[in-house]
Amino acid sequence: MKKKGLYNLFSALCLILCAVPLVCMAFARTDASIENRTPAEWPSLTNEGKLNTRVLGEAGDYFNDHYAFRQYLVSSDAGIQSRIFSVSNVDTVIRGEDGWLYYTDTLSDYAGRTLSPRQIKGIAHNLKLAQDYAEDQGAQFLLAIPPNKNTLYGEHMPYYDSRKVSGTSNLELLAPQLKEQKISRVNLLKLLRKQDDVLYLKRDSHWDNRGARLVYDAMLDKLGKEHRDFNSTPAVRTKTEIGDLGRMLFPVTAEPEWNVYYDLPEAYKYTTDFTSVEDALIDTKNKSQTDSLLMYRDSFGNTLIPFAAEAFKNARFSKMVPHNLAADMEETKPDYVIFEKVERNLDEFLTNPPVIPVPAVKLKGKVSAAPADAKAKKSAGTGAQISVSEAEADMSFLLFTGAVPENVPENAELFLRLKTDKGTKTYEVFWTVADGADGWAAYLPKEAVSGTHVKAQIIMRQDGGLQRIGSAKLKMPANP
Repeated sequence: MKKKGLYNLFSALCLILCAVPLVCMAFARTDASIENRTPAEWPSLTNEGKLNTRVLGEAGDYFNDHYAFRQYLVSSDAGIQSRIFSVSNVDTVIRGEDGWLYYTDTLSDYAGRTLSPRQIKGIAHNLKLAQDYAEDQGAQFLLAIPPNKNTLYGEHMPYYDSRKVSGTSNLELLAPQLKEQKISRVNLLKLLRKQDDVLYLKRDSHWDNRGARLVYDAMLDKLGKEHRDFNSTPAVRTKTEIGDLGRMLFPVTAEPEWNVYYDLPEAYKYTTDFTSVEDALIDTKNKSQTDSLLMYRDSFGNTLIPFAAEAFKNARFSKMVPHNLAADMEETKPDYVIFEKVERNLDEFLTNPPVIPVPAVKLKGKVSAAPADAKAKKSAGTGAQISVSEAEADMSFLLFTGAVPENVPENAELFLRLKTDKGTKTYEVFWTVADGADGWAAYLPKEAVSGTHVKAQIIMRQDGGLQRIGSAKLKMPANP
């Protein structure tokens, strides 16, 4: 009986301990995010007027993100697993050797799981369209791709994540395509590899401030823009930097590390409601400088902002995806346009191509019909699917999209031909990827497409020959 009573007492204590995080949510709920995502919201009983069948699962997600003392419990669990088993308890973080941490999203690149040849060519093609547009508007274009941390410092990766599928990376595959398309870029991989010092933080996914200064110099040198050299600027080295990966793994007990902080001038000011460098849109002004900059950036650009803002009279730093290049250029009239995108997110140039009007082209030669297209009824759409909608990123544009048939060769080019009541025009298209499948997309201003119904065709060019691989009659979205 005595042993049974101890068992009951132990079970009761376990139930009480398990209930504490739930009961205490009333006054100690966790709302702060420790990961690169938005915490789950409390679910609704209905969804679009129907009963939400996932309400229990979504309620579980909410509890998992908001239970009381979550950060302390996660930190304690991370400490136990890290120190005893040398592993990470957080899916987004890889625990490396010698205290190094890596972002899990970089593992695919590190292992050599590359994009397809068509997708690699598509990235370069899409960047070429963006560069041509920027230059046509009078701006100088530059591409900068920060390497993943384990691309530069992979020697600290754990043995169980060090297996390689191939020895080739997307960066290496993309380089000759960028050269062929004559994309203006600064080779950050080459630049950072030749440095003797380690310029990325051990417990963060980004470069330190020395790396940011080096990249800033390299970008503006490539652009031919005169700028201040901060190499001789007074700097202070302090052990106060708490990295994003360290904060994810140890929300409460993250250990600070060394970083260098430059005594930068404060000649510029923010002209937007600035809260932090994580803001999606940041505008700056420096009356002592000349020229204007439009820079699309990710979190690697956070540490570049203080340097670049000092060098330009007007600067816009945007995290918006897709990049609304047409509207931003119209508003800011930049002299320079920079696309900065980290290696692990290169596929965003396919999943979210920039919002610009695709250029009209003239195709020489007769367009033949694909066998399936020639036999189909005129009233039906055929071959490659074609759809049109109002662009969510900019409602002044129409977005034409479609899938790429499997039998389209990798070296083929695609074009969109539209027949409206004002005549027929042919346009280049972006290569895209959606849900793992290859596709195409084209943005056109609404005023460029007249009429309520439009005949559309997708034309493939290969080895000089032209072939229609899809057609459809499209009803244009009604203007609001």
